Amino acid sequence: MKIKTILTPVTCALLISFSAHAANADNYKNVINRTGAPQYMKDYDYDDHQHFNPFFDLGAWHGHLLPDGPNTMGGFPGVALLTEEYINFMASNFDRLTVWQDGKKVDFTLEAYSIPGALVQKLTAKRCASRNDSALRHAAHVTTGNQNHQQ
Repeated sequence: MKIKTILTPVTCALLISFSAHAANADNYKNVINRTGAPQYMKDYDYDDHQHFNPFFDLGAWHGHLLPDGPNTMGGFPGVALLTEEYINFMASNFDRLTVWQDGKKVDFTLEAYSIPGALVQKLTAKRCASRNDSALRHAAHVTTGNQNHQQ
């Protein structure tokens, strides 16, 4: 009986904290600029600082960026590796989503943003009524959802 008395408030507190985190995350969209597509292994700015701010989470040794435009959308650019105290970029993109319909490349519109704990991009196409939502969470977990509608 004592265990039930203790577990009930703990369970309620956990549920409230999880729902509060999700509601608050949208209040912090793009607080840190996570966009970019590195062109060099060590991509520094004019002052020898990192040019980009990759998303690293939960102690990961690799990070990613959000697409910075049409040439990088459909993937999470800039696989960044922590090598000792430095960041080295492996590639602009490892893979990217490309959709073809009736022999023509489908043009998507991009909505990309970062929130605490995730990079999110939403690709929408009018011609094929398709939408792809991708989220990179905790540096190695990608969730993807597709919606296709016949016209």
